[in-house]
Amino acid sequence: MVVKTFLFGGGLWLGATAASAQVLSLDADGHMTVLCTAAQNAQAAPVAPMTTTPAAYAPMIARAAQAYQLAPDLLDTLIREESGYDARAVSKKGAVGLTQFMPTTAKALGVDPYDPQQNIMGGAALLRHLLDAYDGHIDLALAGYNAGQGAVAKYGGMPPYAETREYVGQNLANLAAISENAVHKAGQAPINADNYIQSCQADTHVR
Repeated sequence: MVVKTFLFGGGLWLGATAASAQVLSLDADGHMTVLCTAAQNAQAAPVAPMTTTPAAYAPMIARAAQAYQLAPDLLDTLIREESGYDARAVSKKGAVGLTQFMPTTAKALGVDPYDPQQNIMGGAALLRHLLDAYDGHIDLALAGYNAGQGAVAKYGGMPPYAETREYVGQNLANLAAISENAVHKAGQAPINADNYIQSCQADTHVR
């Protein structure tokens, strides 16, 4: 079983799985820089590779990301978690489309949730609003997207809901997997598995 943990400190995310660990620098717009990577357990199940963004949606994501100053990878992973790129998806609660808009939210934003371009653009607008509301904290922005800003306000941070915590963790795991693929393609070697946390802390002053 792959175990995922994410620690935040000093402006850095530490994303770890049973197969690998990474310290990622994430700015307020969700742009990532890999600062440190490491293999944790050679016997553990490997991280599943990220599938390619569907060709029909890649240009839409690029336009929405540019319009709202987001990292395309952040918008991509949100859509993967929300709908699995099913533009006709409807949740049990009635959320619709790629970024899973509730009808009231879609109406407020003037978005046709069944139109992929409008849905993605609206999702990007909402994610940008949440990032601004939470000073660029991606975990809280994702929590707000999943559980609502009211829940984040009620608990003064990450809501205790299992669904929300799993949702946030999976989105961050997807971001880590994307960056891990990029690191492997670049031919970078991992650091010593037994000391990856200590080494990352020494290199990046994570606390």
